[in-house]
Amino acid sequence: MSSNRCCPQLRPHAGTDDLGHAGASSADPCCCHDCYVTGVVSSYVHMPVIAGAGRIAAVVALAARSPLQQPLQQQLAQLGADLAMHAAGMNTQYISRQYIPTDVLEAVRADLASASEAQMSGKPAAVMAKIVEGKLAKWCKDSCLLDQPYLLDDSLTVAQLLKQQAQQLSVPGGRLDVAALLRVQVGEGLQREESKADFAAEVAAMAAGGK
Repeated sequence: MSSNRCCPQLRPHAGTDDLGHAGASSADPCCCHDCYVTGVVSSYVHMPVIAGAGRIAAVVALAARSPLQQPLQQQLAQLGADLAMHAAGMNTQYISRQYIPTDVLEAVRADLASASEAQMSGKPAAVMAKIVEGKLAKWCKDSCLLDQPYLLDDSLTVAQLLKQQAQQLSVPGGRLDVAALLRVQVGEGLQREESKADFAAEVAAMAAGGK
């Protein structure tokens, strides 16, 4: 079993929707985590074999800066569930680049540099460095929730979706953040490698069929 803990500080209080002091990220990140007042925690289990148990699962916590009324909490819970499904289908690793550990970035940069050197040997070091940084930026966008095209509407990134939903749902304060993300996959690395595009399409098709 493996898991990707994007914000391990998540500490939901039992029996409430409070998120406590969770690390957060949005299209316009806030450095003060104490400003969160309330939020919702939602989950998704892909093709459960029994209730609540499947090979891939994800949990997303959405946070706001003002108290939420019950109808709005229910709407945000559904949005959170959709984002958890997105994370499961898109193999989302982190909320945003700011939460990628430095050692992970350095390891990915080293791998990209090695691969680029093998493919384009002889290029000047400065040119090679720019190529590697460009590939690293793309890897981060592919791995981070806020930068990914939304699975159910790829005309929007998840960051754009959050801004749109905060306005359409009249979220107090006009802002909605992803406070935490957790994706768990049983037997990752042991089973036949699955195409990310194929799995994302499978999840999207299931979502469309359920609506």
